[in-house]
Amino acid sequence: MRFSPVRVRKKMVMRMRNVLSHFFLTFWAALFLWTSSIHAQTFETVEDALNAYNRGDYETAFPIFSTHAQLGDVTAQNYLALMYAEGQGTKKDLTGAMKWYKEAADQDSIDAQYALGELAQKGEGVVQDYKAAAGWYNAAALRGHLNAQFQLGMLYADGLGVQQNDLKAAEWFRKAADQNQLDALYNMGVLSLEGRGVKQSNREAINWFTKAANAGHRDAQFNLGAMYFNGEGVGKNTKTGISWLTKAADNGHRDAQFGLGMIYYDGDRAKQSFDDATKWLEQAANQNHARAQLQMALLSARGEGTEQDLIAAMMWLTLAQRGGIQEEQLYAQVDELLNEEQRSEAIRRAEARAKTNMVLGPN
Repeated sequence: MRFSPVRVRKKMVMRMRNVLSHFFLTFWAALFLWTSSIHAQTFETVEDALNAYNRGDYETAFPIFSTHAQLGDVTAQNYLALMYAEGQGTKKDLTGAMKWYKEAADQDSIDAQYALGELAQKGEGVVQDYKAAAGWYNAAALRGHLNAQFQLGMLYADGLGVQQNDLKAAEWFRKAADQNQLDALYNMGVLSLEGRGVKQSNREAINWFTKAANAGHRDAQFNLGAMYFNGEGVGKNTKTGISWLTKAADNGHRDAQFGLGMIYYDGDRAKQSFDDATKWLEQAANQNHARAQLQMALLSARGEGTEQDLIAAMMWLTLAQRGGIQEEQLYAQVDELLNEEQRSEAIRRAEARAKTNMVLGPN
């Protein structure tokens, strides 16, 4: 029997080629399936995460932001930091928030710089450090970040983390006000009224307060109402003054509520109305306005704008005393007319009202 080495070798080579071809086909098929699986699992886009976040699906958004944040996407880093800070889709972790805000800030994200300033100012996730806050705010403010400009102005106005400087405060407030930042508009009015960092001008104060008031700033509405009512920086105008005070009062400004209550109670500059007086005074009293509480005690004791109620009068007197206003003569007069059970009831009501007022809180 003769052997043919060449032919045998060819068969072996052909068989080996067939084996290798099968191996590579199997390998590439497996690789394709593996990479397709990885792509499906980890390469949702940042836009997908934003859509999930905006609809409140934090559990979906968090891992997608996490993946892209680690890949260096600055938007993902900012949102991941925010989710750590707020505990959205994960446990609240201010250290994690600081880490990712710094990653984004290192890529010149002004939103991250501002957020780091806020955390440093409030002492959240880091020791409170106004100097560091000023540094972060300054970095963002120089590049036009609206709220950073305002907060930097506040630090200069109060001398926190920087040397107190009204000129610098006015400079930064003005930059923010020129972009219609509401609190900056109001603060420019205050600086103009007091002559801090800018020339004193009631007229300029009126202009700034008007811009802020028209945008719904209740402190500006109150100041504007008071200035029109008293004729400061503008001609005295009772109707316009009351109009602005009413807007502020409707927005929960307790001093405006008290002021309106007294205007309607006195009846000197507006038609006297005990009903309107009681309405506004009670709203202010419910926000721990001690003078309004005293006035409510008077109304309750006299039955003006409300039914006479000596227990309610004692309740309001008790609350006013806690707020630092003593009216010993009225207290003695009311106390004399109450029995022990009624006094206890007045104290019980005062305690209950105080708890409610703590929830409402002063503005």
